Amino acid sequence: MWLVVLPFYLAPPDLVPAHLNAAGEVNRWGSKLEALALPLIFTFVVRATLPILLVAPSNGARRRSAASPSLPQ
Repeated sequence: MWLVVLPFYLAPPDLVPAHLNAAGEVNRWGSKLEALALPLIFTFVVRATLPILLVAPSNGARRRSAASPSLPQ
């Protein structure tokens, strides 16, 4: 994502396309700083939730296996 946004930030124009409609036409323009907002938000969200997502399934699996009795063979 940063590779896509960085050229917009380094480019000379102050306004960059901020939103496209279904036909692919620009229907909203934004500043260069606005173009950096989405990657920043995405980076913080991923960094905040990834550790939780990596730990949560293993805890749930342990609880399920401990709660269910083993079947006799």
